[in-house]
Amino acid sequence: MNEKYETVFKIYEKKDYITALQFLDELIPLYRGSEKMQKLMNLYPWCYYHNGDYMLASYHFKQYARLFPNAQDTEEAEYMVAYCSYLDSAPFSLDQTNTHTAIGDLQLFINKYPKSERVAQCNELMDELREKLARKDFELAKLYFNIESYNAAAIAFNNLLKDYPETKHREEAFFYLVKNYYIYANKSTDAKKVERYRESIEYFQKLNESFPESEYVKEAESIAKASRRNIERIEQNK
Repeated sequence: MNEKYETVFKIYEKKDYITALQFLDELIPLYRGSEKMQKLMNLYPWCYYHNGDYMLASYHFKQYARLFPNAQDTEEAEYMVAYCSYLDSAPFSLDQTNTHTAIGDLQLFINKYPKSERVAQCNELMDELREKLARKDFELAKLYFNIESYNAAAIAFNNLLKDYPETKHREEAFFYLVKNYYIYANKSTDAKKVERYRESIEYFQKLNESFPESEYVKEAESIAKASRRNIERIEQNK
């Protein structure tokens, strides 16, 4: 048994993680309650991690931290729970359940270890994940705009700006809102036109104030001027 115990670490060092897991499945029950069991349990999630199975790696890092809360490497294990969740996050175009899970796991780590040297990295990873969620929402809002569902587009772009105020899509979202409300106004009943033209003007002002050097300012300004002319015409005809 001791020979197999020594062998599993050699197999791990050779990067044969599947075989190492097979050895671990056999050895862990035999060393239950011992210091050697702890070392084996620590090795287990690392095998999954190096083999690219991040979901199982995260699960087993969590199990290790639960079983050995006072171990020296428990902080690292709890970080790896979150980091593996981050690695398991899907591309923005796919379901983002794992992204939300990863953000939650990273925040839990920060809450538990606020003085850890890993906190800065956790914040960077969360910013990256939030930007992925913002990209998904931005693309959905653009889809609504492109299929001429202007009310849905307005709601989606506004929610994007509210939920992700630091997103790199903020500039373009302002520009889309200028266009969206202008076109939406043109297609609206007379009772709604002025309100929506004013929304278009408002978002031009936000674009111009926040991004005065934006490539979109010139076109947005033209749309805002057209909106003002249309408002004047409507009010004169009342």
